[in-house]
Amino acid sequence: MKKRIVIFGTGSLYRRTLIYINGLCDIVAFSDNNNSLHGSIIDGVTVIPPEDILLKEIDGIFILSSYDKEIHSQLINIGVDESMIANGREILTDIFQSLLGGVLINSDAHVSGTKGNVSFFIDTLGNGGAEKALVDLTKMLSKKNISASLTVTFNTGDYFDSIPDGFPIRVLFNPSDKELVDLAFTLIEWKALRRILRITDSSIEVSFLDGLSSCLVVAGNADKKIGWIHSDLTYYLNDEKKKKDASMLYSLFTDIVFVTHNAQFIWECLFSEHTHVQKHVIYNIVNVSDITRHKRQLAFDKITFVAVGRLDYVKGFDLLVSICNRLNEEGYDNYQLLIIGEGNDRPHILKMIEELNVPNVSLLGHLAYPYQYIDAADFLISSSRSEGFSLVILESLLLGTPVIATKTAGAMELITNLGGGVLVENNIDALYLAMKNACNGELNEILPAIKNLEDINRETCDKIIGIFGGGSDVF
Repeated sequence: MKKRIVIFGTGSLYRRTLIYINGLCDIVAFSDNNNSLHGSIIDGVTVIPPEDILLKEIDGIFILSSYDKEIHSQLINIGVDESMIANGREILTDIFQSLLGGVLINSDAHVSGTKGNVSFFIDTLGNGGAEKALVDLTKMLSKKNISASLTVTFNTGDYFDSIPDGFPIRVLFNPSDKELVDLAFTLIEWKALRRILRITDSSIEVSFLDGLSSCLVVAGNADKKIGWIHSDLTYYLNDEKKKKDASMLYSLFTDIVFVTHNAQFIWECLFSEHTHVQKHVIYNIVNVSDITRHKRQLAFDKITFVAVGRLDYVKGFDLLVSICNRLNEEGYDNYQLLIIGEGNDRPHILKMIEELNVPNVSLLGHLAYPYQYIDAADFLISSSRSEGFSLVILESLLLGTPVIATKTAGAMELITNLGGGVLVENNIDALYLAMKNACNGELNEILPAIKNLEDINRETCDKIIGIFGGGSDVF
């Protein structure tokens, strides 16, 4: 017999949920705080005022709103039995347990957490710098006596083949099921999701990049729950609700690792109330042996700028294409720009190149090892609008290629402390002037990095091992 329910909320979250619950429950009524909807009919069902829920004989209430906590309190205050809300949550959980079980990859598998084990969680192994840093970290851990595993939410990304042989990895879902999975994380308690996904506790659990994986980590019972922050949060937490949700999530970690001191400073300004969280600054690892092993001798007959990263608005590659158009119109023909990476912004960047007719800009796609291009280039250029830590800048400094970078948190910290580059204001005119000066031979006196990057790498490894347990001498 179908469960009789009232659905509180008639907006986008209800619409997203309808296709999954339609036919599985008997929707007795809708309710909403929007008075203008009361008495109207939605999908053949009447919308009633919240207080009229008390008049209905139901098995449970589904709260389908981003303001679920506020609505929960409201319903209790008007006399709704809390068990009706709890029952609704259980009914939804049962529905999504069945739905997720049908799409879960290797549904019989477990994420085997054990005492002394470090479990990493990340949503994808896409082609970003954070994902690359995680791959390098797994290579480091595989050389040490540290038991570790990796859980990836979605089976997508270019770095799966780069994970060391024998490193335990489990993938949960195919990317085609992302809408269902996102909805489940919105509607279902995260502890229940861990149970549905058969994730058992480890001593240490790490969410290496903010996302659904963070929800899985904070819902567990690990001795250490570590968040890893790679970005300048002021760029992403641009409204109060996002900040409030992030604050709730970060409060559930025991430790947070920041990839720069600037990232830590920004976090502390945003979330000064979370004094219980242990904070660590650890640079991303640069896999020196990988870089030196995969660089090849190339030679270019023009001044060559190389830009490396995910093709995304935040990376500012659109600015570089516009600058190249401006330089070309001014008669500069002694340079080229090579963009290495893939991402959602590729069609837009390609369209800009074609419409502006800038043939000296090339999209090379994703390269697992772009070091031959960085090594042969005259300049690495980082045009990011926001950046927590730029692994490619550190790699470029290791190779001795000068860097031109916008003043983002990560670039400022690296180049200010290490040298090896010039920083420009984060706008198109400043980038244009730097590239123009480079074409005129006016940036040839950039001094090399002042510190041995292998020493930095060793410091990084020692800090990581200090958190997870073990010795040093990694690379």
